[in-house]
Amino acid sequence: MKYLVLALAAVSLISCSRDPNYLKQKYLQSGIKYFDGGRYKEASIMFRKSIEADRKFGPAYYHLALTDLKQGQIANTVPLLRRAQELLKPGTPDANDTDLKLSEILIMAAQSQPNADAMLHEVETTVDGLLKRNPKGWEGHKLSGDLAMLTTGKLYREAKIEDAKRQLGTAISEYRQALSVKPGDPVITLALGRTLVVDGEVAEAETLFRSMVDKDKANLNGYYELYRVYLSRKDTKDAEAVIQEAIKNNPKDTSLRLTLAQFYFGTNRRDDLVKQLNLMKSDLKSFPNAYFQAGDFYLRANDVDDAMKQYEEGIQKDASHKNTYLKHEIEAYVRTGKNNLAYEKNEQILKNDPKDPEARGLRATFMLDRGDVNTAMGELQSVVTAKPNNWVARFNLGRAHFARGEYEQARQEFEQSVQLRPDYMPARLAQIQVSLLRGDTAGALHQADETIRIAPNNIQARVMKAAALQREQHFDEARAILNEIIEKRPKQVDTLLELGVLDLNQKKFKDAQDVFRRAWEADPNNLRGLLGESRAYLMDNQPDKSVQLIETESKGRPANLELQREVGNAEMSAGQYDKALVTYQSLLAKVSEPKQQSGVWTLLGETYLRKGDVQQAINSLEKAHQQAPESASLTTNLGLLYEMQNKMDIARKYYESSIKLDPNNALALNNLAYLMSQSNGDLDLALTYATKAKQRLPEHAEINDTLGWIYLKKSLTDQALDTFKNLVVKAPTNPTFHYHYAMALNQKGDRENAKKECQIALADKPNKQLDAEIRQLMAKVS
Repeated sequence: MKYLVLALAAVSLISCSRDPNYLKQKYLQSGIKYFDGGRYKEASIMFRKSIEADRKFGPAYYHLALTDLKQGQIANTVPLLRRAQELLKPGTPDANDTDLKLSEILIMAAQSQPNADAMLHEVETTVDGLLKRNPKGWEGHKLSGDLAMLTTGKLYREAKIEDAKRQLGTAISEYRQALSVKPGDPVITLALGRTLVVDGEVAEAETLFRSMVDKDKANLNGYYELYRVYLSRKDTKDAEAVIQEAIKNNPKDTSLRLTLAQFYFGTNRRDDLVKQLNLMKSDLKSFPNAYFQAGDFYLRANDVDDAMKQYEEGIQKDASHKNTYLKHEIEAYVRTGKNNLAYEKNEQILKNDPKDPEARGLRATFMLDRGDVNTAMGELQSVVTAKPNNWVARFNLGRAHFARGEYEQARQEFEQSVQLRPDYMPARLAQIQVSLLRGDTAGALHQADETIRIAPNNIQARVMKAAALQREQHFDEARAILNEIIEKRPKQVDTLLELGVLDLNQKKFKDAQDVFRRAWEADPNNLRGLLGESRAYLMDNQPDKSVQLIETESKGRPANLELQREVGNAEMSAGQYDKALVTYQSLLAKVSEPKQQSGVWTLLGETYLRKGDVQQAINSLEKAHQQAPESASLTTNLGLLYEMQNKMDIARKYYESSIKLDPNNALALNNLAYLMSQSNGDLDLALTYATKAKQRLPEHAEINDTLGWIYLKKSLTDQALDTFKNLVVKAPTNPTFHYHYAMALNQKGDRENAKKECQIALADKPNKQLDAEIRQLMAKVS
């Protein structure tokens, strides 16, 4: 009988261990123990196992959300809190806390969103539910105070002062009610104190903050708020005293000591500043990052020499982190424009650790800056593969694609960089630039607005927004942005240059000349101002003055080969082709580097082409190609020239070579696809090439025309119609697009509309050959 009882007990234990209700509770309790002990990774595993045991177990979602919050994973927290909100019984402590935390996150997000109505409506609905269930519940009143403070800030920004004051009063009242229900709560006390400071009730706020630190000497928020109050009324003695008090009660807190150091820096007490940093450096056990923090402190204060001194001392005292110190030194050198020294430090890191991903990424950046794009790209691809979340490496990989004209790939990398680090300005600005180059003005405007929202004073973003507005023909809006910048910074070169472009677009040539001259005078090393003024003279029908302007500057700086090249460019633009040829030939004798020679031969080729001598243009580009055989753009241009001579076989070979050099060369892909479709080639392969070209440049009209033409050849009539219909809307005066649309309509059997498109095409004055083709089609459909 005894054995039977034991056997039954064992069966009972086995059954319990497999019961989902038992398992979910077991994992939940285990996770809570880990959470309370600060072991958040283990807690997360347990809570996830609890959810696996029961997908509708609300407490597990709630506690998993708390765990993610502790680890700063706010993006993961929101869906977990929403799920907990669905599953937990309303009015329970866990459900109320879920409502509170989700609403706090949404309010925080709404502060940085231009259109946050949906978020705020969700919070308001939650608050109504909380107060309806419990009119005296502190969570509902606390959130009501948060909403009122959010509205207060918005109204102040809109200069609606009286309305803002009323909302501020509402916030104070709501926080007081919450605090009366939950006396002494540090979060509500902090919120009420900060609101009172905004309302000018500083004395009461000071009392509240003091009560926080008296109650909990480890509550740093109270000390910091008191510190801010004392600084605001210029009470430096009490400001210093409260931070010293905080340090005494929290002796191992680094942020407090650095705050005191910053205080000494701001009050010009250099000896006390040094003493404070030295105290940290003398106790590396308590402050293991003291030398890093001291160096970074000086670097933020633009004291690069002292920053470097700290890093070097750190290497001596803490050799195990040598590479990390070197990385800080690199940052200091890069900030001060000493890139050669930064490169040397980076090579030291790679000597110590050849696989260091950050150092490899930085080496690739240096390669990129020196023009070694292909090598840099290979290195950056390796870095991104090893460290996919490295936003700087992704940004630089985007730069490499951009340098190769691979704008779609560049856009993708810049977008990834921004997603990983939303406040990383170089990637955001690069995003806008790519959108502008791709003709995506709507995207550029959206990205510019997002960037300005994050960094309102970023001039480059505002200038780029003005550039996008120009492309949308919103000239007045663009001018308003640029004038606002120039009023405050009259010598801001990028703004002046964009304003000059705007004047040219509006045919205000005299104004453009003046603005470009101001840009040139503000920065004589930036040739864009000089070239802009030259262009303005040319557009004002003063070609001789356009050339003379650059010639005069070039004579004053005879060693500047870039200026000599620009003389030739000005002569070519002015139609002075023979003079341009002489200038380029003279320049050719002065350059020895193959890429430079290739560049000059290319300019000679362009000049011959403009002069109408296609054969000499080909001869020049062939010589350019000999000096730079890896250039996909040169092989593509040679293909174009041979196509002009109707030498299609040679043109095709060059396009194929170009694609081998750069499989994403949209122009070569498009032209090869068109040639294949014209010569009864493989239409499926042609469609593949054209589709790939469209992926690279989705808005490029000629590429879409090629794609439509191939659809027509493959009798995919509906696709052809859609493509050509879009083209004639976007380019209504292009006779080729109307002719191709007419062919598609005819293929569909719509002869009447085909005839109308032929008439429109003829009205757009096509060339002789196209005119004959249109009339031939018109005769068929009439």
